[in-house]
Amino acid sequence: MTQKHQFLIAVILLSAIGAFFLFVGRSEKPPPTTSASARPLDVAFLTLPTHATSVRYWDHWHDRIAVFESSEADFRAVFPAIPFAEMAERKTYLVGGFGNPSNPPWQQSMTAETSSGLFYEKIADNGGGETILYDRATNTGFYKYAAW
Repeated sequence: MTQKHQFLIAVILLSAIGAFFLFVGRSEKPPPTTSASARPLDVAFLTLPTHATSVRYWDHWHDRIAVFESSEADFRAVFPAIPFAEMAERKTYLVGGFGNPSNPPWQQSMTAETSSGLFYEKIADNGGGETILYDRATNTGFYKYAAW
């Protein structure tokens, strides 16, 4: 093997290794973003009503949760294509535990229950999907997406 071939092989190998590390470095998932007291515009994954209050959220690449207070009309405007049903049974949803990226809200079990409001859920075979509800007693909207 000539010196020219050795140099060419070295360049190809170094390029492949560099491309691998560039890809791996960029494919790492960013840390979660979360807040226990946010503005509606802070929730990048969902367009909340501009007048929403008490906004809390968790955003990670495979889990997204938003909890906010708004009127029922404003809540429905966020989800115009969702075929909501009236709740037929009591539902539990997360209301607290937001704000700490190292401690997801579902691990803290700060929940509320409601039996009056709107409900939609579409869960895939892998366990992922969306759960959306509106609690009429507290004027609270809840959105949860999970990839699995």
